[in-house]
Amino acid sequence: MSGDIECNQILKHNLFELQVDRSTDITGKAQVLVFVHFINDDNIIEDFLCCNELTATRKGQDIFYVLNSYLKHFGLDWKDCAGICTDGAAAMTGYFNGFVTIAQKQNPNIIQTHRFIHREALVTKTLGSKLKSVLDMAVKIVYYIKMRPLKHRQFAKLCVAIDADHST
Repeated sequence: MSGDIECNQILKHNLFELQVDRSTDITGKAQVLVFVHFINDDNIIEDFLCCNELTATRKGQDIFYVLNSYLKHFGLDWKDCAGICTDGAAAMTGYFNGFVTIAQKQNPNIIQTHRFIHREALVTKTLGSKLKSVLDMAVKIVYYIKMRPLKHRQFAKLCVAIDADHST
């Protein structure tokens, strides 16, 4: 139901942009994760669109097939897609069979961009050693909490108890 509401909200606005990434869950299933961006009342809205399993391979054609089926189900059309943001992997950006290339065959006006968060990861490679060690420790702490469900729940409770802006 929420997916239908979100897609109907997107349909009210002509253009949308997608941020697409492949992932593997803890059971080893390949998935395609999609966020959508669109303009609503002069505000840029960013929201989670879908997470669908890739049943065959993780190739560009498979990613396109899964996402195309999802968009068609909700009445969205590639002609309304203004841009696609990916991580730059060959399956996403390959010249002949990449996901973006296949999508651009549906709409040649789609602009391809490189995922912003990946740029931040690249910047961390040029940090000074002291700042990098702090960042590495913070990442270890986050992974420690996220990979242990009990610790994750305890952390969420702690955040609520101290009136933090976020609980995860």
